[in-house]
Order: sequence, then C-alpha cells, then structure tokens
Amino acid sequence: MTQEIIDFLSKHYILTLCTYDGKNPYSAPLFYLFFNNALFFLSDQNTTHAKHILVNPEVSVSIFTYTREVKNIQGIQMMAICKFLEHTKNLTKSIIFNFKNFELDLKEIYDEYCKKFPEAYQFSSSLWGIFPYWIKYTNNQIQFGYKTIWRYEDDTGN
Repeated sequence: MTQEIIDFLSKHYILTLCTYDGKNPYSAPLFYLFFNNALFFLSDQNTTHAKHILVNPEVSVSIFTYTREVKNIQGIQMMAICKFLEHTKNLTKSIIFNFKNFELDLKEIYDEYCKKFPEAYQFSSSLWGIFPYWIKYTNNQIQFGYKTIWRYEDDTGN
C-alpha cells in the first residue's frame, strides 16, 4: 500500500460501507480503525449491512474530506472483502485471525479500536475486518484529478 494512502486512512475515522445482498444495495457510515493495512469496525450482527456481508462479503468503501472547494477534494474509493471476526464479549484474550497475508491478534485490534473510540467498551458488539484489494486515492490538493491506484497484487506479486 502506498504511503499516501496509509497516511490518509490513518488520519480519518469515518467510512461509508456499501454492501449488496444479491437483491438490495445498502450503505452505512461507520467509525473505523486503520490497522495493519486493513480497516476494522464494530457492528451488531443484526444490522442490515452485517446481514448483507454474511451473504456477500464483497464490499465497497468511501472515505473523504468534507469540502465545498474542488481544489481541496481528497478521498478513497475501495473494493474489499469484509469478514466477521469475533464477538467483542469473547475478546478477553488473544485470538489470532489469519486471512490471506494477514495474521492479526483480534484482542489487540479491539483494544486499539477502544482506545480510539472509548465508548465502544460499553457495548457488546461484533468486530469486523475490511481487507482491501483495490484502492483509488484522489487528491486535488496535489493537482486537479491526481489519482493513485493500489491493488493487492502490487504488494503480494500475485
């Protein structure tokens, strides 16, 4: 993943998650933690977006700065696989999750998420991971129409 994409994802905290269950599209704004080149969020399994993900894990994500000036537009568009990771009530000890090139300690991720969003400790929920395979980063502050494309294969050689 390029450094400019990592920097952008690291400094923001709200994403729009778009899901599709084969019948209906849906979008949801969510707080996220960017950690180890993936994004993590908490959500109940009974939400529409969670139900969609359990049927179809292919998702798209957008993250952007709010501006009315075209020259200040910055944002991410992403295609990814989203996975249910664990119920937060079970994250009292390290649980290792493996997916593709990711080996993650879910307890560590949950603790980092709760450091960023302390109110999350108050709610029993589920931890979810978004694992990008394609990202387009736009930054009109560099130049109008400036874009960087990153693909999972760029890092893995696959």
